Amino acid sequence: MRHDTPKYLTHWTGFVTLPDALNYPQLLTWQDAIDAMIEAAGVESLTWDVAAANPRTAQHIVGALCSLVTEWHLSGLPAHLTLESFPATPRTQSVLLIAWLGGLVAGLFAGAEDTPEKKDE
Repeated sequence: MRHDTPKYLTHWTGFVTLPDALNYPQLLTWQDAIDAMIEAAGVESLTWDVAAANPRTAQHIVGALCSLVTEWHLSGLPAHLTLESFPATPRTQSVLLIAWLGGLVAGLFAGAEDTPEKKDE
């Protein structure tokens, strides 16, 4: 499913494509990333904004996002991103990108009615 970047993402505009639903390997990739992120933070839970803002926690989510996004069409970025090529700076825009993508995948995890696009309607 195509997801256009929100207006607040001004540095990398365009869209990404995510699967319509997660299969079990994708689900486990996401759950493992969440577990590693929470362990790295040393807390029981985190909000997306806090997790994305801390590079030590964000790296776990970024790796999972790179494997879950099926197409990248963002200006100035390669067609395939990895943890090594995912932009860490400019920091504010990177944090917003991670939080937006994380919210999209979390919506797949929880159900389509919880995706950021549905909440904006």
